[in-house]
Amino acid sequence: MIFVPGGTVDMYGGTIESVAQDMTKIGQGGNVYLGSKGIFNMYGGAISNGRTDQEGGNVYVSNATFNLIAGLISGGNGINGGNIYVTDGTLKLTGGTVEGGYASSGGSLYLKDTTFEMSGGTITGGQAEGNGGNFFSSGATKATITGGGIVGGIVGNSGADYYVNNAAATLTISNAQLGAMRVRSIGSLTVSGVTRIAELRLEEGEKLTIGELEAGTEIGVIATGVFSETNENAETYLKNGYFISVPADQTIAVADNALYAEYAPEGAVK
Repeated sequence: MIFVPGGTVDMYGGTIESVAQDMTKIGQGGNVYLGSKGIFNMYGGAISNGRTDQEGGNVYVSNATFNLIAGLISGGNGINGGNIYVTDGTLKLTGGTVEGGYASSGGSLYLKDTTFEMSGGTITGGQAEGNGGNFFSSGATKATITGGGIVGGIVGNSGADYYVNNAAATLTISNAQLGAMRVRSIGSLTVSGVTRIAELRLEEGEKLTIGELEAGTEIGVIATGVFSETNENAETYLKNGYFISVPADQTIAVADNALYAEYAPEGAVK
């Protein structure tokens, strides 16, 4: 295990691994503990198979920054955040892969009151007993996803790939791919660019704000909620099974109301 109370660590290769699969660490961070405004830059290599009886099967971050540029983080097991748990910190993914992981919530990632930025890489295969197979957003987490993919999660309850239930949280998605999302409560949810969301479950009354959707966008809204454009006066209540698909030769700026006129499902109430 690596304990980083501060300073900067650059990892370019090699493996940080818990070899004994039946051994569970007592305390946070099965393989890496990062705190006190420390910075961990992962440029390559692997962090794998960490196990803990608390948070962060592979990596635990508190009031610090973890940057994943390349490499693999996989196979972690913890109470929350099977692979990575971050509280009051920053997690940035520009590349690399976060794979597998098992936890009660947030099978791969569990972020609390954290800044999350993802412009590349993949988060996949996380498994949670409860919510958030790949990603569990807690507290006032501010997430911005402008590339990469969060897909292939497995969940006992809901939100196989992304789960959020906090009015202080925000999520902005552009030019990215996500699988199954569950939004129970959120401060703001904005989607733009070429974005593919296989399944988006919105709680009654939650708003999805659409920016400029570009050709290739597909969003499957399968639960009733409020669909809002940038003009707050125009809202459409969606029926279950609404699927937004932007044709290959079109870009839709919702401010001109084209989305409602051309893509609203039959029987939608405006």
